[in-house]
Amino acid sequence: VIAEALGIEVTMPGGVGIQVPRPLASPEEVSSRIPSIDQINEAFVEEKLGHVLEAVRQIRQKMREENKDIPLIGFSAAPWTLLFYMVGGSSRKNT
Repeated sequence: VIAEALGIEVTMPGGVGIQVPRPLASPEEVSSRIPSIDQINEAFVEEKLGHVLEAVRQIRQKMREENKDIPLIGFSAAPWTLLFYMVGGSSRKNT
């Protein structure tokens, strides 16, 4: 979701893991294909990731209604993992 918010297409076809059809091919592509840090503000996050934030809000509300006092844990790839996918194009070593 984070890579897609940054403008990098991600697919997850069955049985082959995460795929990035057009990975970043050079350092120059980082500045030409990914928004600059100046563009990433609260409005950007809300526009690109608002659906994720809303899902978390709804889950937390439901947990309160059901008196669930346990941590809400989701999955988000670590920054280096995301970078590997965005540059390497895949979650597999030799593709």
